[in-house]
Amino acid sequence: MPKDKANYYFGATAISSPILGAILSGLITQKFENGYGSPKILPFSLVIAVFALSASVFVPFVDTPLLCVGLIWIVLFCGAFVLPICTGVWLGKVEAEMRPRANSIANLCYNLFGFFPAPIIYGFANSVEGSRDSRWGMAVLMYAVVLTIVFVGLAIIYDDNVKYRDEIF
Repeated sequence: MPKDKANYYFGATAISSPILGAILSGLITQKFENGYGSPKILPFSLVIAVFALSASVFVPFVDTPLLCVGLIWIVLFCGAFVLPICTGVWLGKVEAEMRPRANSIANLCYNLFGFFPAPIIYGFANSVEGSRDSRWGMAVLMYAVVLTIVFVGLAIIYDDNVKYRDEIF
């Protein structure tokens, strides 16, 4: 793929998928009775996270540029869809006067444990494998979606408000 086309696809994907995911997340969450306090919202987030995993599994193995961009678009969309829901649920569990601090700590954790280490992990995984065309870095980043499923699953298990817990696990 030519460099200018790759830059265009990257920009379009990096801008459109997270913005659309976050906007739709808010709109759809409002449809649930009681919004972020709904007992069905975390299981719904788990379904979206599993959908993201199903797309991310194939990204490191795809050779077609447009298919790869499409799969990454789905992963970014689903991540931007799930993150506001989980943040809203977590902030709903915190006392009202502590929510600004909790939100600050949550954003600090997103940056420290998500955005900051991603390029380092990508470079390290590629350097360990050693070849110039290594896909290990992309595989490690894409399979990190599993952590989302694990943590949303733990939230479902330990949240007393969640309905259908027995049917899910």
